[in-house]
Amino acid sequence: MKKFLRLFVVVLSLVCIPMLSVNAEALEIPKAAFCLVDYTGDATPANVKAWSDPVKWAYYYPRYEMVNLSSQMNSDVEQAIYDEKNKISKETLAAIAKKNGVETIGLIVLRDMQSYIVNYSWGVEPGCIAVRSILRADLYSYNADGDKYNRKIIRKNELEDLGLAPNLEDTLKWEFANVINKMEGRPQI
Repeated sequence: MKKFLRLFVVVLSLVCIPMLSVNAEALEIPKAAFCLVDYTGDATPANVKAWSDPVKWAYYYPRYEMVNLSSQMNSDVEQAIYDEKNKISKETLAAIAKKNGVETIGLIVLRDMQSYIVNYSWGVEPGCIAVRSILRADLYSYNADGDKYNRKIIRKNELEDLGLAPNLEDTLKWEFANVINKMEGRPQI
């Protein structure tokens, strides 16, 4: 019994000692961030929360830690937009991620988002009511793990019947989810 106990202690020490010497960097959880640059001024906190959901779905805890760096990153992103003539490159997003200490960035640059009712008299039925929906946004996603980058430019100007008009907030959310999923090689929504 004493031999078995000694063997158990030796095996246990051989297994546990290397586990104790793991450095802190190996245990650090990578950070993911969402950033919104809103040129319309119409984004509500509920919209921001809904638009950040695709980043949370793709980079969830315990694999990633979501951090809120919007105020710090906004100035970096706005400067990059100005410097690069409205298109942010992979290298620029990588530099912004490194500067802010995150591994993954989900970025929405909202340029225009509006819906309004239009009365029109052409077509089959005179006096029909339609909704004009305008959405202009640039969606970016970057992940330093694998140096992955994806971008989508959305320019929609649609005239739909009142009952068929799209919800622009939901359209933007699901388009953003598709940008992230395409970059990560996941199925599209």
